[in-house]
Amino acid sequence: MLAIIRTPYAPGNASEWLSAKSGVPAVVLPYTIGGAPGVSNLFSLFDRSLSLLGELADAKR
Repeated sequence: MLAIIRTPYAPGNASEWLSAKSGVPAVVLPYTIGGAPGVSNLFSLFDRSLSLLGELADAKR
């Protein structure tokens, strides 16, 4: 599985452009606790990041 990963504070135009040109999906991962809804501790940060990556992997199948 390939993915273009960026943080929420980075502008999305470069990753979206690369995604459109390459066909590789772009994903925004939370980078810190509180960086996304429901991310309130280190465990939920990892859970959310892995969940987003898992969704990409499932979509490719």
